[in-house]
Amino acid sequence: VAYQRCHKDSALIVSALDGKESKRVPSPSSYAFAQKSATLYYVTKDTTKSKPGLYILDAAKGEERLIKEGKGTFSSIRFNNEGDKIAFLYTEKKDKERTQSLWLSIGGAPAHEAVNHSTAGVPEGWVISPNYNISFSKDGSRIFLGTAPEPLRKDSTILESNRPNVQVWSWDEPVQYTVQQYNLSSDLKKS
Repeated sequence: VAYQRCHKDSALIVSALDGKESKRVPSPSSYAFAQKSATLYYVTKDTTKSKPGLYILDAAKGEERLIKEGKGTFSSIRFNNEGDKIAFLYTEKKDKERTQSLWLSIGGAPAHEAVNHSTAGVPEGWVISPNYNISFSKDGSRIFLGTAPEPLRKDSTILESNRPNVQVWSWDEPVQYTVQQYNLSSDLKKS
C-alpha cells in the first residue's frame, strides 16, 4: 500500500499490508504502481537523503533503484502490465516541447534514451509530444508515443508593445473566428 497524507509536500509511505515493513519517501512529485506487480515508481526532487530522479521500488523484495538521475522534468511515466519495463518522457531544459525524449528501462536497469526528435522514424521538424500518453502494447514489446510538428517560437527580439494585435478572418470561413479561438488550446495539443 502506498499513500500520501493531505498535500503534495508530505512524505509517501509505502507499507506492507501486514504492517510489518514500511518505507518513507520524502515529498515525491508523482508515484504509481504497476498493474500486475508490486513495483512502484516515484519521482523525487533534490533532498538531503536522496538524489533527484526517477526511482523504482520492488515492494515484494524491498529493493529500491535509481533508474534515471536528473533535476529535469519527468512526465507520462508508464509501466508495462507486468511492471518489468518502464517508459517516460524526460527533459533537462525549460523548453520542454522541443527537447523531450523517450527513455526506457528494462528489468530495473538504468534507463537509456530510446527516442528523441532526431531518431529515424520521427519526421524532420517534428518533436515528441508531451500531450500524448505513452502506452505499451499488450505483450509489452512495443511502445506507442505521439509526435507533433515543432511549435513556432515567439520572436523575442520584438517588444510586446510593438506587436500588432489584429484579428484577421473572413465571413466565408468554415469555422467562425470565435469558435477557432475557443478551440485553439486543444488544437495546439493535438499529436
